[in-house]
Amino acid sequence: MTNPTPFSQGTEEVVYEGECRKYTNTSRFNEVIVSKYGLSIPGTLPVKVGDLLTVTDVTGTFDGSVVEVSAGNLGTTVFFNITGQ
Repeated sequence: MTNPTPFSQGTEEVVYEGECRKYTNTSRFNEVIVSKYGLSIPGTLPVKVGDLLTVTDVTGTFDGSVVEVSAGNLGTTVFFNITGQ
């Protein structure tokens, strides 16, 4: 979902459909363990912080909110937090 607002869910747009690598990135902040999921995707994608996404893997389907994006010459890394749990 792109451009969500408090009054609208935004518009759904498929920006990538294919294989990628999903992993968990865990760190500590003020003695609190913080985890976010990461996706390593080949190519450059038009994804920005705040976009909503849906990821499907062998364990299920997850809805998330993008918290960080890093694009480079090897592809795009998208970090997201799972929403609605």
